[in-house]
Amino acid sequence: MEPLQIPGTNDTPEVIFNIETGTFSISGVSLPENPGFYKPILNWLTSYMDHPLEHTVFDIRFKYFNTSSAKQIVQMLFILECINNSKKVTLNWYYRRVDTSMYSAGAGYAKLLKLNFNLIEY
Repeated sequence: MEPLQIPGTNDTPEVIFNIETGTFSISGVSLPENPGFYKPILNWLTSYMDHPLEHTVFDIRFKYFNTSSAKQIVQMLFILECINNSKKVTLNWYYRRVDTSMYSAGAGYAKLLKLNFNLIEY
């Protein structure tokens, strides 16, 4: 399986999924005009689910995401939860100290999921 790298833009997040280390990150702004932006990400994670590493670390550092992105984020997190049934997954949700909405979003997702979920202020 090849790593997944998608450069960030003004409207889409940067995606770096390093299959060798099991460290995956998604960061930036998520306002894609094309709802299919997340399709390759979800497909990649679904394939990864078949043969995950012993420990996967997933770092999320959004500055902002819109409602349609929130739906895709939930799908990503549910895939990670499925992986967590057989292997260890740690999710780190980063938020700026002054960004209460991003903290609230992370806290809400943490309540939904059975994952090692860390809310990390920066």
